[in-house]
Order: sequence, then C-alpha cells, then structure tokens
Amino acid sequence: MVPGAEHVMRGEAVDCAYAIARPAANGCMARSPPLSHSIQHCNVHPQPGGRQCALLKKEQPMKVALGADHAGYPLKSAVREAIEALGHEVIDCGTHSCDPVDFPDITRTTCEVVLSGSADRAVLVCGTGQGAVMAANKLPGVRCGLAHEPFSAHQAVEHDDANAIAIGAWLVPHALVPDIVREFLGAVFDDDEETRRRVAKLNALDALTPAP
Repeated sequence: MVPGAEHVMRGEAVDCAYAIARPAANGCMARSPPLSHSIQHCNVHPQPGGRQCALLKKEQPMKVALGADHAGYPLKSAVREAIEALGHEVIDCGTHSCDPVDFPDITRTTCEVVLSGSADRAVLVCGTGQGAVMAANKLPGVRCGLAHEPFSAHQAVEHDDANAIAIGAWLVPHALVPDIVREFLGAVFDDDEETRRRVAKLNALDALTPAP
C-alpha cells in the first residue's frame, strides 16, 4: 500500500489515504484508491439468472452471504468480522463447525441467496478456494473470482462483474482478510463498452450444454 495518492476516476479527482497498483491502459502500473463505498443493484444491464450489474451507491450497506466448508471454517469468523466492520449484514450459510461437509453443497446454498436477490454478494471460504470457485461458476448467474489478495478481489468486480469471491483458509493469513473483504465489497463494475461486451460473452457461456 502506498501512502498519499490522487487518482482521477471518470473525470473526478479523488483523494485517498493510500493507493493500490493496477494495470493502466498503456500496460504500466497506475495507482488507484481502494473503493470503500457499498454498491446496490440496478436494472440498467440485467443479467441471466437474476444477475444485475453493480453501480456505485454511497453509504448503502449490503447483505453478504457467507459460506464455508469445514476446511474454511477456521477463517470464517475473521471474514464475518471484516464484513460487519464495514457496516454490512452477514447472512450465515454455514458451516458451523469443523465437522466434514461437502463444499458443493455449501457453495450452492450460499450463492443461491445472491441469485434470489436476498443478498448482494457472496464470500466463500474453503481450504484453497479452488473447490468453491469451481462449484460457484457452475451455477448460472454466478461469477466467482479467486481472491487471495486485495488486488484480485476488486479486479474481479471491476472487470468481470463478479458477485462472489472464494478465499482459501489454508493460504490467506488472517491479517489480510480485512483488506480482501474491503476491496471486494467496495469495488464497482467498470461498466464501459469493453467490459460490458466481455461480461455478455461470459453470460452467454451459461447457456452452453455439454456435447452428446
């Protein structure tokens, strides 16, 4: 994190306490502030499976579905605390102990809360995050990114309109959890021509069926 930065976002200068490196249009690394405001859904760009694009709405708390399997359970409380510290509401989708459970079941239960409109976004926690990502992205209308550090957490939303992230409890230190959660929940879809085109192509993949 770099102290002292000023970033021009959509023609408006925004001062921030620190900045995060992100690719610029010329391929170099530019600096942009973490996005600390919440989002709400709108009807400008409806998506398949009940998905709707995220547009910036300041000072609006979100409902966040949180699910973890037994491997992710040891990190779950840290994730919950990070979400609630930002003023958001947690919808707890389990599990509630280290007793073995199947990650596809937890993932589906958690993501369906988002698809139904009862939650704005989802955070999934398993051992490495890999199983949760695979399960989540099989659900039409869910776009889940793997976020083991803050950059990926906000980039998944800004460029790919992700409505879920997966975190690996075996890989992510507790101290990094608040940064990851903040960047994910504060990020906003870029919503320009290129990102809309690419996300539309992602949505179209939901309609594919396996070859006979």
